[in-house]
Amino acid sequence: MQKKLAFASAAALLWLVVAAGAATLKTGAQAADAWEYSWEVRADGTSQVFRRPAADPAGDWLPGGVVLQEIVEIVGSQPDPGMVIARTRQALFRSDDAGQRWEQISGLPDWPTALALGREQEELMYLGTLTGGVYRSIDGGTTWQALPWDLEMLSGPFLEVTALAIHPSDDEIVYAAAGHWPGSGEQTFTPSGVVVSRDGGETWQVFYRAKLGDARLTGLEPDPTRPERLQVVSEDGVEWLSGEDAVMPDATEGGLGEGDEHWPSNLKQTLLNQHQKHS
Repeated sequence: MQKKLAFASAAALLWLVVAAGAATLKTGAQAADAWEYSWEVRADGTSQVFRRPAADPAGDWLPGGVVLQEIVEIVGSQPDPGMVIARTRQALFRSDDAGQRWEQISGLPDWPTALALGREQEELMYLGTLTGGVYRSIDGGTTWQALPWDLEMLSGPFLEVTALAIHPSDDEIVYAAAGHWPGSGEQTFTPSGVVVSRDGGETWQVFYRAKLGDARLTGLEPDPTRPERLQVVSEDGVEWLSGEDAVMPDATEGGLGEGDEHWPSNLKQTLLNQHQKHS
């Protein structure tokens, strides 16, 4: 039996297919407006990448290069259609020819758990990690800068970032979903919520505080016209969240609104798909 999780918006399309009882995982991701990618994890632990033009969703998959580890995510660059990053559980691999050849990015600061690429700046990357929060690179992954966490909600040992997103209209607006692993004995992942930065990760504000029983968030997609709204994906389905405490720009500042305004203190949730189950 196959399971499929769909996450769609005007800006991106992400789907995941898991074949039960097999050692093969296939996943596809929309890379900007140029290419759509899929991959197949082979018996030896490497991943064969395939691609097809995004404008031809019914077209044949064409073989690309091989990544030497098991891919969990592919992210394409919007300003540079040839640049695409494959994330594995241990590393990042970069291609500059739309998936034909791949090279590992060396010198990562921690195990990668989430990735977002600049919508306007070609070499801008935000990296979520297993224990160290978010890092930023402005040179395509050659060097990384640790971004500060100064929020109580993200305190605790072994902070893990589970999803990242950049707003389509502004590379400075960054969203991060995170959780932590409390306790010193047998540890269980506990979601903390979502934070947002409006200055490229230099400072962060609470966007949403997780409630007891919330599932791990695995995907984020901002509303292109309303940065206070965010579509989130978890094992429970897909839903819209509105910011809790954050203060964000309106039209005259960055073209998103008019003046600064506080988002409602009580969380407004509009379900896009009522607990859409994997099917």
